[in-house]
Amino acid sequence: MSDNESGEEIDKTVAEFDFALPINRITKDLTKRHDVLAILLDLEEDPELDFIFKTIASLCDPFTQPQESEDTILSVDFISDLVISIVYSHYVEENEQDIKENNVDIQSIKFDISTQLFTIVRRIHQYLNAEDELELRFVNNDEEHYKENLPHWTPNLSISNDEANAKLVYSIACVLLLSIYKLFVPKTGEYNVAMNPYLHYFLKLWKCHTNIILLGLEIDRRIEFQNHERGTEEETPEIVKLTLKGSSSIRYVLAWIINQNPSSTFETDSISPFDKEDLQKVTVFNFIEPLAKKKTNGGALSIDMRLVIIALLIINSGTSFTAAQYQLSERPSRNEEEASRRLNQSRKITELGDILIDLEYDDLFDEDIKYIFEYEYDGSDGEISDHEEDKPSLHEDIISDEDIPGKIVEDGIEFDEYGRDWRDMARGDNLIYQDSFSSMFDEFDKLEDKEQSDDIFASWEELYNTFEFLNTNSIDGNSEAEKRVGQVVINTIAKAVRDKLTKKELPPITPEMIYSYWSSSATEKEFEITQNNNKVIVPIFNITKFEIFLHNNSKLARCAMDEMLMYNGSRRIFIWFITHNLNISNLLIDYVFQLLAGLRGNSKTQGPYVFSRKGGKVILSEVEQSMLLHEFLTNSNAYFSAAEGIEISDGYKVVLAESIAKKQIQVICLMIQQLINIGVIDLSLVHNTDDDKDDIHDYRNEIQILLINWIGKVPEARQLFFKVKNTDGEEEPKHVPKSTITLEEENKLFERYSNMSTTEISNVIDKKNVEILDNFTSRIESHLSSLLSVQGNGNSNLKQLTDDFRFFLANFNTLCKIEYVAETLFDKFEPVLLTGMITNVGNPKANNTFDAEFNNEFLNGEGKFQSPPEGEPESKKKNKKKKKSRKK
Repeated sequence: MSDNESGEEIDKTVAEFDFALPINRITKDLTKRHDVLAILLDLEEDPELDFIFKTIASLCDPFTQPQESEDTILSVDFISDLVISIVYSHYVEENEQDIKENNVDIQSIKFDISTQLFTIVRRIHQYLNAEDELELRFVNNDEEHYKENLPHWTPNLSISNDEANAKLVYSIACVLLLSIYKLFVPKTGEYNVAMNPYLHYFLKLWKCHTNIILLGLEIDRRIEFQNHERGTEEETPEIVKLTLKGSSSIRYVLAWIINQNPSSTFETDSISPFDKEDLQKVTVFNFIEPLAKKKTNGGALSIDMRLVIIALLIINSGTSFTAAQYQLSERPSRNEEEASRRLNQSRKITELGDILIDLEYDDLFDEDIKYIFEYEYDGSDGEISDHEEDKPSLHEDIISDEDIPGKIVEDGIEFDEYGRDWRDMARGDNLIYQDSFSSMFDEFDKLEDKEQSDDIFASWEELYNTFEFLNTNSIDGNSEAEKRVGQVVINTIAKAVRDKLTKKELPPITPEMIYSYWSSSATEKEFEITQNNNKVIVPIFNITKFEIFLHNNSKLARCAMDEMLMYNGSRRIFIWFITHNLNISNLLIDYVFQLLAGLRGNSKTQGPYVFSRKGGKVILSEVEQSMLLHEFLTNSNAYFSAAEGIEISDGYKVVLAESIAKKQIQVICLMIQQLINIGVIDLSLVHNTDDDKDDIHDYRNEIQILLINWIGKVPEARQLFFKVKNTDGEEEPKHVPKSTITLEEENKLFERYSNMSTTEISNVIDKKNVEILDNFTSRIESHLSSLLSVQGNGNSNLKQLTDDFRFFLANFNTLCKIEYVAETLFDKFEPVLLTGMITNVGNPKANNTFDAEFNNEFLNGEGKFQSPPEGEPESKKKNKKKKKSRKK
């Protein structure tokens, strides 16, 4: 039965399958394992469940399934068709009289069958120990305790002690889940995920198997690391490998079902989430093997969850029941977070918000699993030059001022007609050294033997060798090294800048020497060591010494660049270097953000290092700030264009992996949004052709050019692009009555959108369309608020409410393509989902924004924002955790 086949046709086609049965094959006791499994799962006492389970087992078991033919592959997809046909025929036969007497329609029969399949899925997952998300989320999986806790997340020993049995159970689960999905595929039109009554369970089950995979990967990575460090050859336990195989296969099927929605995005060079090749072309037993599947990360979610959550909120709004109310844990919560999560899951509103916690999109876990099973990932790494192995002569780096490309010797224009300061120099209190630095410099100058100083390097050779050491060795977190090496580097750079500004004769170290060294190419060895230290560099541009320095000693490298920015006449050169000569990374994005937000130079961001100048921050002029942001956005667009492939020279083409690009685009969107929040980017500026004064502060063009190619792939890019595109800076006309929107206009607009893609819709939305969408979303908001309110407002039009909710669910696929609808409704109800309080509808204070600076954990890819300052309310902490889990 195909996905779109009529339910009414099931009884007509059920007996039409023709198979070549196995011959000369011993068949005695081949079904004994099926009987044993049915008993273990407590299915034998229910004839219907027993029949269904053993039927599926017979079709999945290589020893009992029919032989394949050239035209027939016994895949998960094909067997699910057989199961539906056989079970339907059996159901009608067993209930024929009742069906006739009560005139039971086909949809009721399909739903009843789905409940039987669902019951078996539940029984299986109980034996797989894969149904309690929080039990899996908080397993103690450290080196000392992981072995004793394996029984908490691997299959029950009665199943896992026989690998064939375990694989059979996993195969059956895959077939059951796909069969349930197919029972809710309409006869005509698109599948609507919101109309699947098992959507909520599927999402929770997907999270359970994701947690299991994370536990397995953590163990495998730890063992691999220990083998490398200790020279041992310990193997990952076989039960862990078996569990990874099974859970990744079930997660694949769940993700494929959930992703059947127009909002699902995927890389242009990857397989679509709608593709069924693995489900149709891989035999059901081989489907358990990670290497057999063609799709690299088939278990990852790509659907936009925002409207999914709103749909579930609508569906659940009429009930106070939650499954977690009746789940009694055998042991108390292990920590406050688990207790909070269990409380969330016991409440009807926060239960839905809890789905978003720890839910990661477009993950690469399947790729990691394939690596375990010797899968060779054909990545698209750029090259790094390998002709830099020999150290340059120390004296080759001693160059004159004129040797710096673009060196601004003369300041040129100082102020323009609008009073803007164009001088290329430090300004404000940054012109004044801290007293401690002035004293240090004076004492150093008085020393006859400069080598005796513990505060400043006396020669270029000393500083050069220190840079070489820091390029491959991190001192971050080593307080002694930070004091005796890191701060001395900063002092030396500050002294070099001062010597040049005071025109000291033949200074041993100059800013030009430092810049020349930083801008030279890194060696292949330095790059390899950096990569081995888990510092991710994606080399689209040539990798410089400074970039290696930044990745291995992030705090020190930033502080060193802060000091170089104090060198008058070269500040714009260093800004150009930062924005054009470094590959995009989270570290670079964060440093640019800190400079723009005025966060560099203060004790919080510098610590443990000390900035040499007064002023409390690195002060950029209006022009320098504008240049920094314009150039960063422009060069980011060039960098990310490598996702399509860019030719470097002589036909050599570099390609940026789109999965990496998407994650970096997400971080840039986060940065831009925060710059909007703090006023660095002002979208309200009016562009006046007769007055170009504000043009240098108008970043809309660069932002839109950067995001245009990603709006169909990255939800944050789509949201931000739409936000920027629809801010033309014009003031809203006052005292103009709102236009009256009719239902006919609404229906016409949604009908038009139904035949368009997400990108096409984003490009054609105008103010009139926004008014129509506002009218619709406002009604949905009002209806939901009324239903969720304990008291109810009593003013809702019940017929209008019913019609609007029915329209929302029936046209869910179309609504999912409209970014404005998803953004508007989710932003309104996210505070409600987080707190469970209907009074928080549309209250942004109940939500949470991230702190100004990304912390080290975030920059290292661990996906967490900074811990709140001391004294911050606990509720705010919880909101932060939930906030980070929304689609990024």
